[in-house]
Amino acid sequence: MTDRTQPFDDLPVCHAGELPDAVFARFLTRQRWFGSKARGIDRIERIDDLQPGDSTATAFNEAEPCGLAIVAVHPVEARSESYAIPWVIRPGAPEDQESPQAILARIETEMGETAHLREGLTDLRLAAAWFDAIRFQRSRPTRRGWIRGVALPGLEAAWPADQPAPAPRPLSAEQSNSNLTFGQTAILKVFRKLERGENPDLEMGRFLARHGFPQVPEVLGHLDWVASDQSLVTLAMLQRLVPNSGSAWTWFLNDLSSRLNAMPEADPTLGAATLATEDRAPGLARLLGQRTAELHQVLASDPDDPGFAPEPYRAEDHRRLLDEVAERWRRLEPLLTDHLSHTTPIEQATVEMVVAGFPALVNRLRVQADDLVAQASPRRIRVHGDYHLGQVLVVGEPHAPDVVLLDFEGEPARSLEARKAKTSPLKDVAGMIRSFDYAATLAVHAARDLRGEQSASNGNDPVAIKTVADQWRAQMTAAFEEGYFATLSNDQAAHPDAASRTILAAHLADKALYELDYELNNRPDWVSIPLKGLAALCDPGVGY
Repeated sequence: MTDRTQPFDDLPVCHAGELPDAVFARFLTRQRWFGSKARGIDRIERIDDLQPGDSTATAFNEAEPCGLAIVAVHPVEARSESYAIPWVIRPGAPEDQESPQAILARIETEMGETAHLREGLTDLRLAAAWFDAIRFQRSRPTRRGWIRGVALPGLEAAWPADQPAPAPRPLSAEQSNSNLTFGQTAILKVFRKLERGENPDLEMGRFLARHGFPQVPEVLGHLDWVASDQSLVTLAMLQRLVPNSGSAWTWFLNDLSSRLNAMPEADPTLGAATLATEDRAPGLARLLGQRTAELHQVLASDPDDPGFAPEPYRAEDHRRLLDEVAERWRRLEPLLTDHLSHTTPIEQATVEMVVAGFPALVNRLRVQADDLVAQASPRRIRVHGDYHLGQVLVVGEPHAPDVVLLDFEGEPARSLEARKAKTSPLKDVAGMIRSFDYAATLAVHAARDLRGEQSASNGNDPVAIKTVADQWRAQMTAAFEEGYFATLSNDQAAHPDAASRTILAAHLADKALYELDYELNNRPDWVSIPLKGLAALCDPGVGY
């Protein structure tokens, strides 16, 4: 019989009236959404909280002591980050061991009893209380401010006040935030990394709804923390749940995987012929490009809203982007060098190629900037900011699918100011192109693992599989671009001009570096994917 008490016995111990910072630091380093795992924590400080014994500690859940810690984390040699950690104290030892990372500490009470401190959103009663705080617009004080719920008009229509809310259900998919669904009607997104100001996901969702863009979920309400200086932080957002058949990531990955798995041993090149004649996936990729262009048109449609009015994209904007790319590379190069000792010879060669060629790539894009930008007169607008296949839902009937766009928060590693800054819409185009590259690479790995292929001995050689995947990636990328540029220009044969190619290449480099940073911190085995993208950009004979 498995000893289920040992993990609990190993937890740090604290008293009911004290939740030391070290408990939260240990918890953060074990979470997928914590952004500085590779750098480590220098120190942590509490910005605001509810502690056991506070009169407000049970304000959102009368059954058990609970609250919210808002902490500032100071990583080693990096700027500070703030995080939200809802918590709840339950009596006794944990009854489940399925999510040991959700248990923060053992609690010893004044009566000598044992309890445990756990991550609050694993307690569905607390999650339901947060939902009701939004639904009924409740407000409760904290030690240095207050928490308030805000309901928008659509929430009453979705859930009349006299109807009880259904039990929440946490979503298990890896995210930089935490998500819970309420029946088939709503989804609560809890933002883990916090910055002062309205979260871009909430701001963009409300703007797009006001301007009639139908391809996004309706915002139903939000939960805010308001500090004593009146500054605001969005803690959570409630949206209408969109019926769907899964993410575009899963849809396209399954499409390519089915092609690779169906490649016959006798003639592995048949997969390429099937790819050339099959139009279902390119059709959806083209539609995705069209919807992306329509999104950008709406985001550029209101000259009277200072936060969204389009502005000229100038040569100095392009140079600033390249300066940021060069600075990001300067910070990542030492981490990448440290990673070399864990890589294969092929990956080491790719690293060496990128290290040697990246400065030349930045210089090449810098030289091209002034004349091309002056000729094309591009614009800066608000953009999605973290655009990839996982941020897209496939909806509608299988024979005529459509898409809904999600998660307008922007890249979590960037500051709130940077995520709200206007930039070229080609930033989003670059993000989707990189996502098709990820899908192609992972499908190849899955196909090889399925067959146990380490050689060409069974007729389906890895080179043939990669060739078909590369063809698929190129076709999806081309279809996406065609849909995008044709919609912008009302010309079905439109292609990006030279200026657009230069701006797009700069954003591809920026996105690949962002991916490299993330993979080094979270998934070192995936570092090769952005590395290969950077290597292609660095090669003047390939590039973009």
